[in-house]
Amino acid sequence: MDKFDLAALRVSQDLEPATRPDFGFLHLGRPNPMVFIRTFLVPERTEAYWLVRDADKELYIVTPTLAIELGSDAYPACLVPYVTRDPAAGIWPVKVGKPGGKPNSWNESAYEAALTAQENWVRVESHMAMGCYGTKVAIGPFGEPLLPGDSYGELVLRAFDGRVIESTGHPVIQKLLGAV
Repeated sequence: MDKFDLAALRVSQDLEPATRPDFGFLHLGRPNPMVFIRTFLVPERTEAYWLVRDADKELYIVTPTLAIELGSDAYPACLVPYVTRDPAAGIWPVKVGKPGGKPNSWNESAYEAALTAQENWVRVESHMAMGCYGTKVAIGPFGEPLLPGDSYGELVLRAFDGRVIESTGHPVIQKLLGAV
């Protein structure tokens, strides 16, 4: 029987991945509460965009002028990029208060969770009894996340590709206004 060097056959622990995810699809919405996420490129809370939701709960970004016309059908949100361990990527629209409005514990706690997720792998859960979001920080050593190479602007544009509304003539707005 031939002898061989068993140590030379051992799997190295410093291997680089053979492939890298392309993050082609970006989920648009709040992360699944059962999935650990990390946020990155988190904008200031004041960097918000106006959003509307259609009857199918799909999100659209609208111009500020159109948002004023829509009133309560439009709401401002801070768009927070995140990745999961899978890895998959998404944009989490964290609502912010309307200018001059009173603070909201759901909005405040969601933004705080997004800030916590910059440094830790977290799950974001609804705490209905408390009226806010809570985070559960992973206790395992998940390591640093794989991140898309896109800029913040590129990520937002990709997530809202085909979902930018600039006039009241758009079918989504027509439905919201009761014109169709």
